[in-house]
Amino acid sequence: MYVEHLAAGHPGDPHPHRRPLASPHGGPEVVIRSLGPDDGHLVRELLLKASARTLFQRFHAPLARVPDRVVQTLIRAQPGRQEAVVALLGAGPVGHAQWARVDEDHARRAEIAALVIDAHQGAGIGRRLIEEVAERAWRAGIREAVLHVRPESRRIRDALLRRGAVLDVDSYVLPLRALRRSTLVRWSDAVPSPRTPDGHLTRRD
Repeated sequence: MYVEHLAAGHPGDPHPHRRPLASPHGGPEVVIRSLGPDDGHLVRELLLKASARTLFQRFHAPLARVPDRVVQTLIRAQPGRQEAVVALLGAGPVGHAQWARVDEDHARRAEIAALVIDAHQGAGIGRRLIEEVAERAWRAGIREAVLHVRPESRRIRDALLRRGAVLDVDSYVLPLRALRRSTLVRWSDAVPSPRTPDGHLTRRD
């Protein structure tokens, strides 16, 4: 069940008082807030909690340890270009999502990616993370979303196609408005992206 809650914002958050919350399995509420330069420890903790399978789905490569440069990319914020958010259950991180403009040739297009740790998958947290970054991207002028989906992720691929996505080389492109609605289909809890906002993070064979 989801509720809207007036919660303390994060420095630099353009809408610090409106935070979507989820109550997974009837438990404590999950707060979604912006990430900032001092939040690297939250992302490190989150990635340590994620299984090898979840990390592979998110980064398209087996990762025994996520390098610090990747952590910095996952918390980086540039006004109008990229943002990242974290889902917190109490003081502990359980999910992450971000949006980032693709390039100058597609100024209204952004990649969107998300991850939820295994213990909290299936509670709808991934969906709310994607909705949150989609809203933020919309306010920045983004109108198309790019999501990279592995071939074996048949369920999420089919969900994207039902929402009007079009296959573009190795990714799916769809209108951003399809991700903003509260009636969004239930997503996989690891929406991958092979690229970080500032370039290529992992290699696709």
